[in-house]
Amino acid sequence: LEEELEEEEEDALDPTSSEFVDKTNALLDVIRQAKAGNEAQQEAKESYRDDDVPPPLPTAASARQPRRQPPPFSPRDEPTDSMAKMHAAATSERVTAKEKKQEQAASVEPPKRREESHGVDEQLQKLIDGISVLKHGRRGKPKKRLVQLNQSLTVVHWDTGKDLLVKDITGVRKGLSTQVLLRTGKAKNQALYVSLVSPGRTLDMELASGAERDAAADAFKALMKFNSGTRQ
Repeated sequence: LEEELEEEEEDALDPTSSEFVDKTNALLDVIRQAKAGNEAQQEAKESYRDDDVPPPLPTAASARQPRRQPPPFSPRDEPTDSMAKMHAAATSERVTAKEKKQEQAASVEPPKRREESHGVDEQLQKLIDGISVLKHGRRGKPKKRLVQLNQSLTVVHWDTGKDLLVKDITGVRKGLSTQVLLRTGKAKNQALYVSLVSPGRTLDMELASGAERDAAADAFKALMKFNSGTRQ
């Protein structure tokens, strides 16, 4: 056994021998080459990324798909609640101001128009109060009568119980302009006569003066105009 151990010790390389140095250097070269190869592979893996891969070519199926439309506005463009409330408040103020102006314009009647309507009201009120006339009839002499307009402005009546519907009046005439006045009237008094004409009859009246006759004629014309506007 001792002989075998001595032989093995004799066969072992001397660390200082050239053969041992050569084998050690060769082994180190192999290790260095293997390490260099591993480092090269690692660098290649790190340099390889997904975004370096070119996009795939479009296929027939992808070409048929419609392109997505962008949203009408991005979320950041959406109005906030406070902005919406401010806009609604401003709009409401503008509408309210406009309505107030329209109401004021409608309520303010031109001065001339107010005067005209006021005059018509006075004329109709005089007819409602009644006017004293000499009524010329188909028979007999002219008689004193009180001719009045009812409160609903639809009937002209006199104190004998007879009447004439306003809607039936077709005209207001002055002077000797009817068959009744041509028979009973006088030429010298023609400035005092006024007649209401209807299809079935006439109401022929004589006033005390020309001014009163003209006022009565204007009042009856205003009544006709008022009645015509009411029916429209």
